[in-house]
Amino acid sequence: MARAVTRNKDISRFFITEYAPYYAHDAERIRQRLAVYESLGIDMIRVQTGWETGALIDELQRTRLRIKFILYVLGLPSDYGRPDEAMIDEHGVSNWHFGPWHTELEERTRKAADEQMAMLSERGILDQIDEVCADLGPAAEGLYPANWTLGREGHEEAYWCYSPAAQADFRRTMAVRYASIGAANEAWRLDEDNAFANWEEVAIPLPGTSWARGPFWHDMLVWYRDSKRRLMRHQMDNTINMTRKYLGDRARVIVYLPGWAYTQ
Repeated sequence: MARAVTRNKDISRFFITEYAPYYAHDAERIRQRLAVYESLGIDMIRVQTGWETGALIDELQRTRLRIKFILYVLGLPSDYGRPDEAMIDEHGVSNWHFGPWHTELEERTRKAADEQMAMLSERGILDQIDEVCADLGPAAEGLYPANWTLGREGHEEAYWCYSPAAQADFRRTMAVRYASIGAANEAWRLDEDNAFANWEEVAIPLPGTSWARGPFWHDMLVWYRDSKRRLMRHQMDNTINMTRKYLGDRARVIVYLPGWAYTQ
């Protein structure tokens, strides 16, 4: 259970996240659980995509509970036919979320958000939704993607820029920045043995590669940061636009930024 302070309305709320596997419970079990929440003084429930198909929506409409909704759209569809665009980390592991370099990122996420909000409108639940969380990654947090979604231990996050699509975007960005491969080699302080002959040869090596330390890795990190920022800005705009379209000005868009994600 968490406490959310809503400054512009001069109130505070206690909300609880409904455990996703509970979405499939029958109406009676859900009704009993929601009654317990209300008896504890909880006045808001947080749900995410997947809650719309069972009895939860109908039972929520019998209560006074308000809703915080995670508008999840970054999951890679199972029928997505571009394996070269899947995010891949330095260990060769691929991820099931849309990455910043997907050519259809904006189109697909807008469509997914619109379809979900339209479905909720049909179910008659929109009037209870007061907050919509922008999907910036797992659990909507701006840490993308996160180890806990991959079954990894610890907080040592990987770099997810080793797909062909990411590498191609890095080359394009560097070509614009430096204009000529010679200028890039000079800026990266590469000797004859490590200098690139053309832009097609440019590739991000594994972390810790000796020749890439310094200016090259700095350029990679700036590009990587800006790529993630571009995805997050799109997602914030996408969520705001869908919230205004379906809920007007009364509902707020929430952005989660986990503090522990910001390390050296």
